Amino acid sequence: MSQPFFVSALCVVSCLRAKPSATGISVERRGRNWSGRYREPLVRTITPERLRAVASEHDVLGLVRDYLGEWMPEELAQLPSDCRPGKLRDGDDLSCLAVSLARASNSFDLPPDTLGVVEEMDVFVGLACRRVAELSHLKYATSFLRERA
Repeated sequence: MSQPFFVSALCVVSCLRAKPSATGISVERRGRNWSGRYREPLVRTITPERLRAVASEHDVLGLVRDYLGEWMPEELAQLPSDCRPGKLRDGDDLSCLAVSLARASNSFDLPPDTLGVVEEMDVFVGLACRRVAELSHLKYATSFLRERA
C-alpha cells in the first residue's frame, strides 16, 4: 500500500537534508536553510465572509483598505510592482488592482513564494469586486422595481 503524499514528501525532504550532495539537489531556499517545519500562514482578521455584511461600495472599499492594512511591509514587498495596491478611491481602482492580481496569478514568471502572496490577495480583492457588482445590481434592480410599481 502506498504512503500518503505528505509522508512521502517528508521522507524526500529528510533524505535531501541528510545527503544533499548524493542527490545533487540543494534544500537551500533564498539564502536561508529550510528547516522543514510547517510555517503557519498569517491569520488575517478581515476575512472574505465580512464582505457579505457590507451594504455599499464605500463600505467594501473601507473593508479592502482595512484588509490591506493588515499586510506586513515584507509581504507587500513580495508582490510584483504592478500588483502593489495604491490608493483605492472607487470601484474602478479596485477593479484595476483585481485585474493586475489575476494576470500575475496566471503568469508563469513568478516564483512559488510570490505566487502564494499574489493568490492570497487576488482571492480577497476578486471577492470584493464581486461584492461591488452585486451591490450595483441590487441598487439597479431595486430602482427598476420602484419605477414599475
